[in-house]
Amino acid sequence: MPATDLIQLRTDRHTYTLTTRIARGSTRDVFAATREDDLPCTVKICRNVTDNDLVVRESATLGRILSDPAVYDLASPYFPVPLESFTMDPGDGRAHGVCAQMTPDGAISLVQLRAGYAAGLPAQDAAWIARRLFMALGFMHARGVIHGAVLPEHVLIVPDSHGLTMVDFKAASQGEPVRLIETARRPLYPEEILCRERVGPATDLFMAVKTLQYVMGNHDVPRPLQDVFDTCLHADPRRRPQDAWALLDTFDETIEALWGPRTFRPLPWPADTSTPTKEN
Repeated sequence: MPATDLIQLRTDRHTYTLTTRIARGSTRDVFAATREDDLPCTVKICRNVTDNDLVVRESATLGRILSDPAVYDLASPYFPVPLESFTMDPGDGRAHGVCAQMTPDGAISLVQLRAGYAAGLPAQDAAWIARRLFMALGFMHARGVIHGAVLPEHVLIVPDSHGLTMVDFKAASQGEPVRLIETARRPLYPEEILCRERVGPATDLFMAVKTLQYVMGNHDVPRPLQDVFDTCLHADPRRRPQDAWALLDTFDETIEALWGPRTFRPLPWPADTSTPTKEN
């Protein structure tokens, strides 16, 4: 499909106007779009019809994560809200899977963030990303879902508000071996994924810490904080933390011992590397 030409997709319920392609994943193209009621959203279109099951799978996974009304208001900011799944013919005579989701305005991926901060973020400035990432995993794991691909491309943040949203659930499972691997990110995967073994919360926590290390780049990490991260990187998943919420408690205790009570530290974006950023 074209990367920038305006395209309209119509279903029985809604009309989506695609404005620009914002990402090209391993199986799908991702477009910024607007619904007919001016709701901004994201539309993902499978390039190959053999991957249409990924659309159904992702929508079902998000529905499972957000199915508990008791925590919906707390959990929903961390995940795309599924709007609709359908098929469309882009002109090749085949029905390609499509899903429309609501994602936050102004979001950038951690890949974009790192590109803006070539040396990475200091640990104190990356702490809010770590906290929200552990929270997102906590909500997900409570519903029995393992993401299986906690990679920089799949974590969106809103720099101004310090929001964070997990995206791309095509590899998600309830513990079964992960089928899909982003080959370019192989160093960020634990052995249980690479060896096609069963996965669990410790799998996502391993990848979360690897992704945080990517964000922090060349900056030194204080020893007490590095010790917390190291617990997540054992080769044997049984020796890693198994509970994202418990890990968050340990993380909070550690950063407060290092830097005192948490305060909001603005993250300039676009990056202004001449001005130091300031939260825990």
